[in-house]
Amino acid sequence: MAINSHQSKTRLCVECGKRKPLGPKYFRESTYAGEKRFTRLCRGCHQKKYQRPTYLKKSKHKVAPPGTKTQVCTSCGLRKSLEFFSVRADKRKSGAVVARYRRDCRRCVAKRTYQYHALNGRPDRYAEKLRAFGMTLAEYDAIASAQGWTCALCRKAEKNPRKRLAVDHCHQTGEIRGLLCTSCNHMLGRMGDTVDGVRRVLAYLSGPSQASQILVELRKSIAPSFQRPTGLSLLAKS
Repeated sequence: MAINSHQSKTRLCVECGKRKPLGPKYFRESTYAGEKRFTRLCRGCHQKKYQRPTYLKKSKHKVAPPGTKTQVCTSCGLRKSLEFFSVRADKRKSGAVVARYRRDCRRCVAKRTYQYHALNGRPDRYAEKLRAFGMTLAEYDAIASAQGWTCALCRKAEKNPRKRLAVDHCHQTGEIRGLLCTSCNHMLGRMGDTVDGVRRVLAYLSGPSQASQILVELRKSIAPSFQRPTGLSLLAKS
């Protein structure tokens, strides 16, 4: 039971009988009817009385004793080899790594997962990613259908069939610009995702090559002066 906490600076715990400073460090705090209150039991007594110790909590994994090669599945009740159970490596404070095996076998876990998805529906992971852009999967499909399920820049489909077209947006305003393939999305990012970066690329491709001009000037200065001999010069030498 919680009582008003602003009348005194100390509180007597009804469980251990010790008087401790009144505050969230020693007593659990709660709000009732807009008023802050503290419990009659201190935090230590409350944990001992109501909370289950950590070492008594049943984990999904357990340590297999040395030399153990089989284990009984808690779901199907069959004794199977440890190869049929998922394993997790736990590192203790001493630095030793202990292998913990799941209590139910992989087949039972897969069966239970399948039944859960059959009742509640399988979640779409990409739909969760679209939430960052404020989009739904239906809106994404509408934009992709308008683009013909191809990239908005190169007009080609995604090369990797396992990947979807990436959502391209303005990082300053957050406006959705379109759907791009992985190559075009990376290219746009390397150009700084700005109009100035695209203009520099256009000037580089359409304008005269600066490197070729430098090579021509260097070759002119380094090459020896050579004149083709004429007929008069050959007669004079003879």
